[in-house]
Amino acid sequence: MQAPHLPPSAFRIQALHLFRALLRESTYLPDPQARTYVWSHIVTRFRESKNKGIPERQQQLLNEARKSFRILQNANHGKTHQLRKVLLYSYGRMGKRRHELLKPLLEVQAPKLPSLTENSQQKSPAQAQPINKSLASALIEQAASVNKPSDFRPQFPPGLNAVLKSQASAPPTESLRIPLTKKWLQPSLPDTNNLGRKLPRVRMANMIRKWYGTVLDRILPPLPPEEWYQLKGLASGEIEWEGPPARRPGNETRSPTGNAQSELTLDQILDLAFRKPKGSSPADGNHELTPRYMQRLWTNVFSTCPLLTWDPQKNCWNVRWGHRSILKTQQPSSTIDADLFSGVDKLGKVKTG
Repeated sequence: MQAPHLPPSAFRIQALHLFRALLRESTYLPDPQARTYVWSHIVTRFRESKNKGIPERQQQLLNEARKSFRILQNANHGKTHQLRKVLLYSYGRMGKRRHELLKPLLEVQAPKLPSLTENSQQKSPAQAQPINKSLASALIEQAASVNKPSDFRPQFPPGLNAVLKSQASAPPTESLRIPLTKKWLQPSLPDTNNLGRKLPRVRMANMIRKWYGTVLDRILPPLPPEEWYQLKGLASGEIEWEGPPARRPGNETRSPTGNAQSELTLDQILDLAFRKPKGSSPADGNHELTPRYMQRLWTNVFSTCPLLTWDPQKNCWNVRWGHRSILKTQQPSSTIDADLFSGVDKLGKVKTG
């Protein structure tokens, strides 16, 4: 049964209450990057949905906003699954921002022309002018230029190629996405079809698009340098966490979900203020937002974040992963009693003589 359409005034009031409640809840997130990203994402989504308030979509939009509000509320209460999900969205490991971080890597660069100047050879490939062509179309053209489809070797842009090879060599185990292995760096194209005839070009193009979509879905895009180093500092403890923002007393006594009843009695306000949140026990996934707890979450997210930098001396791209950087920064404790290992060498063998 289809839900009844709301009057324009009722829909506007509920949408406004949800908008303000979402913005308010986003300011209490314990991660600084999450607060900034979620705030801007909420504003963008409501502006995009402003002209989509047709009767058929009204209830769906309100339900999506209520679901997002519950996710933010549970994340601020220390629910591990929701808080990690917010961090993954904020740092581009999933969702819309992941596609935004992937766009620069997917730009097809114009072919390099021979130059006699020395300065042109020292420029980064990031300064090259992209051409108006999708990477999937460029790969299909590359496959059509070879004699046999099985001889096709995809030529990715330099930055994307470096990220793909680095991720395939040692996929991060903490990622929620399907691991990208080395076998996916090249499509498996047969030379003939089931009838023994030459593989049609349309069939080859469809196989390349399907393979390209699979690879694209498993890539973990690199973070901007300032975000990567900030997340590294939070994960390693080099940057001191200031704690979650203090909650401010609300000025309104209206329901955050924008229901029809807006005024609350004094007993209802006290009940909402002192009621134990649903699922607040440790068995339900809630956790106190302590520095140690947040550091574990940041380490989990940082392990899936690469950093892409240009090396002018070697004239190539370098990729650094978070899980490898964290291992380098973790030094053994200096408080270990040296007498316990006085008779053992660096390899763990007992010294003789």
